[in-house]
Amino acid sequence: MSKKKEKQNTTHDRNSALTTYIRIGIIALAILLQLGIMMFTTYFLRANAAPLYVALDILAMVTVFSLINRHDSSAYRLAWIVVVLMTPIVGMALYWLWGRVDFNKKEKGALIVVATHIKEDVDRLCDTVYHVANTAVTPMKEPAANPQA
Repeated sequence: MSKKKEKQNTTHDRNSALTTYIRIGIIALAILLQLGIMMFTTYFLRANAAPLYVALDILAMVTVFSLINRHDSSAYRLAWIVVVLMTPIVGMALYWLWGRVDFNKKEKGALIVVATHIKEDVDRLCDTVYHVANTAVTPMKEPAANPQA
């Protein structure tokens, strides 16, 4: 093996080892940062748990009142109210992200047209399936006896 290749291999090995140590150092720093954040969060929540709890309850009540005033079905509203009151943080996040579906008149009209087309297609499909099922069940007629035999 030539001296040039040996030098390249040792340089590559040193770079590889250096990269490995850098990665280990970054991971160790990330773990220490996470531990620090956990300790700070624990200390902060221990000192401020009551005001945060009251603030979350007030925000949950505001969300519930906005749900009550909506003009949706009562089952829809009741389901969201239960989710928001049982798990305030997650329930409110889910409701404010996905539960509030407000369409303008143009969008509602387009949705009605699409729903009508879907209903017509489903009715046509059901009729076809019914027809195929009934034709498959009817027994076949036996061929007429051959009079020449």
